[in-house]
Amino acid sequence: MKKSAVFVFLFLILLGTPLRAQDLFDPQGTPLRKLERGGANTLLGGLEFFYRLRQPDNGTILPPWITGIGSSIYYTCKRSLAGIYEIVTAPFPLPANGAPVMKPEFAWQYPPPKNLKKK
Repeated sequence: MKKSAVFVFLFLILLGTPLRAQDLFDPQGTPLRKLERGGANTLLGGLEFFYRLRQPDNGTILPPWITGIGSSIYYTCKRSLAGIYEIVTAPFPLPANGAPVMKPEFAWQYPPPKNLKKK
């Protein structure tokens, strides 16, 4: 009796687990989503540095790692400041309907570069 009760209890827990799965963030356009986005971009804006640094050579005179450092610092500061702006303005619907200030919405949503040479 005791074993069957434990089995039924575990079965119900495992059955109900997928029903409770939900998105990591709140729906688009809500103040809480804007606050989450601002916090994530403020704390993880440094990911932008590594994305911009690994951009492929686009035929400029300078090597891509030199130009990449400048653009990496610029976009890292830009994403972090945009995150602070979104935290401060979270209660207000600015821009319209709580849309993201930067595209992509989060720093980890960039697609991988296409022109990187593989060794």
